Parts: sequence; C-alpha cells; structure tokens
Amino acid sequence: HGLERSATMHAKNFDAAPVQKFGLQIQPPLKIFVWSGLDRHGKPHPLLVRDFRSMEQLLLKASEVCQVSPRAMCLHTLTGLPVRALARLRDLEDYLVLPGGAPYLLDRLPAGVRERLGQQLAPGHALDRRNDP
Repeated sequence: HGLERSATMHAKNFDAAPVQKFGLQIQPPLKIFVWSGLDRHGKPHPLLVRDFRSMEQLLLKASEVCQVSPRAMCLHTLTGLPVRALARLRDLEDYLVLPGGAPYLLDRLPAGVRERLGQQLAPGHALDRRNDP
C-alpha cells in the first residue's frame, strides 16, 4: 500500500499512514441555552435538542425548566426574533422563554442576557442602548 514497514511489519513513518476512523461518525448534539424572560437574575439552562422530536416538546421542557407559565408559544433570540422550528436553532446559542402571549421587552431581560446581548451588538445597532441617557 505504499507504506514502508519495519521487520515487525509496523509502519516506519506514522505520518504516511492513512487516518482511519472506525464506527459511525456523527456530529456532536446540538446544545442550546434557555433563559426565563421573567427572572431578572436567572441563569441559563442547557438543553440538548436531540432529546426532542418536535418544537412542541422542546417548548414544554423549556417552559418547565424556566418555570414559565403559561407555556411559551415559541423561543426568542436575544434580539427578540421568534424561533418556531427545531431546524432554526443554532448550536450553543441563547434563547428566551417567555410566557405565551408575553411581548419581548428589552428593558425586562435577565441581567445575564443583557450582558450577553451587549457583547453581541455592534455599537450603533438599533437595540444597542449603551449610550442612551
């Protein structure tokens, strides 16, 4: 196969040996962090998306772990965009869980979310309030 072999039949130069992967190669599971949009001092709760077959199941669990009632109708990105499908979730992203029908209000976000949001927004962005009086 083009490899030089020693008397013991081991490859002399391991850099020349082809890399072989055994077993099924899969991507690591999608992980998101959900925050209660009602708890100003709340912490993020990790969820593995593979544990859910539908967005409905994920919303039930997210509402439960964030102690949000009535159940959330969708998740929201930190900038307030609604997410209604599992396929729209992005790995290691933060999402807000708001009670069904509650509006996204920037000034009522948890402190940890406001901190992360401030890091994500470019100065001058429509939601950037760092220089507001």
